[in-house]
Amino acid sequence: SMKKVLSLILAAVCVCCGLAFAGCGGSSAKLRVINFRPEDKEFYDWFCAEFTRETGIQVVYEAVGTEGYGNLLNSRIKGRAVDVIGAQSANVLSKELSDAMLPLNDLQYHDGTNLWDNLRDSSKAQVKLGDNYLVATLNDVDILVYYKKDMVDEAGLGVTYANHAYPTTWGEFETTVYALKMKYGAQLDGIFAFGGAESWPMSMINSAVEAATVYAPDNEFYLKMALGTPGYDFGHDLYRDCFAKTQNICEFVNNNDKGVSYTRQPSNFATKNYPMMIDGSWSYRTVVAADAALKDSGKLGFFPLPANDGAAYNGFVSAKGGAGFSIVKDSQKAAEAKKFIEYHFKPEAYQKYIDFVCSAPTVKGVELTDALAASMFAFPSVVTFENRWIPGIEGVNAFREIGFSFVGAGGGTVQKAVDQMNDSYNKSAWTTAAALQDWFDMFFPGQGRG
Repeated sequence: SMKKVLSLILAAVCVCCGLAFAGCGGSSAKLRVINFRPEDKEFYDWFCAEFTRETGIQVVYEAVGTEGYGNLLNSRIKGRAVDVIGAQSANVLSKELSDAMLPLNDLQYHDGTNLWDNLRDSSKAQVKLGDNYLVATLNDVDILVYYKKDMVDEAGLGVTYANHAYPTTWGEFETTVYALKMKYGAQLDGIFAFGGAESWPMSMINSAVEAATVYAPDNEFYLKMALGTPGYDFGHDLYRDCFAKTQNICEFVNNNDKGVSYTRQPSNFATKNYPMMIDGSWSYRTVVAADAALKDSGKLGFFPLPANDGAAYNGFVSAKGGAGFSIVKDSQKAAEAKKFIEYHFKPEAYQKYIDFVCSAPTVKGVELTDALAASMFAFPSVVTFENRWIPGIEGVNAFREIGFSFVGAGGGTVQKAVDQMNDSYNKSAWTTAAALQDWFDMFFPGQGRG
């Protein structure tokens, strides 16, 4: 009958459509990649097209902001709906995440050698757990002070600095802040551009202060604390100094900025009346895109936050491994996933990536072509508490809350900060002394990026 013929035709059409969608590579047929940097879209549009053209492997690439990435990451891993995940070096110290990661020891470099033989030692150290490398780390990032040279010069400050360029002691820094406030007054949108709508940007201020006040004077501070050395906790004089300096800086954050999204502030710093911003090197590209004249005129500069009264302890920037990729352990496309990661390290792709994100290369012998961006990585770097996850202690969230309480009329005090951090510390269970020593050795291979 005609009805039966029509039914058969409809069924055939449905089957053909199903085959067509499968043939086009529905999400289950493609390599599934998620990442946390939507600002890299332009690069990954190019990268995925080139990767597919050369390998024939189809990719579904998604990226969301850092605030929403954790939830996306956890749901995709639990639902077995992802093959490659964007990861940071510190992720290897999260048991939940490290248990889900496939060891990447056998990744190949473009010339057929082992990838890890071609990466900097300090970068490798941060992504190794036991005998395994778990994150293919692509770049390193710094946290430092961005400043507009013309505003500092107009306030008559440059000639007062020991190096005639930027403040190198806490006294010089304080003098700078007060002089800028006196010079520009109500014209300023704030001394420091700060996005306070999220809690985590406060960690950048904490980390920059900590590099000079805690780490530089005693780079085994946390190991001593972990091993129960008497007097080593967050009430130590070094940490009280850290909290006091953080509080002092926060007094110059504009109350109106407490509700501003972090993602807006690098552009605001460039285009509005902010003389300084304490931020990560990852914001450089956004700043110069918002106002290219800042870069072209030579008015944009950077310096390590000199938070110590002793000049010898300043000059260090807080650093950490930046972006990278891991493969989910139960992925059915591990072979394709390895190719996706390895493709990043082909010379053309890697140079394009480093120049796009303007960060320190993890590959030996590679240099940034943007001289101003490269100057952000000329300072000695240290890995601070805020940028690593010490096994057994949950301190990062408490640190952010403390910083938040210092902003504006938050009501925070140094003693409250000490009590809050020690409360978090006392509730934590540290691992064995031997394991901690190994862990600290892993994170402190030496100053800088060897």
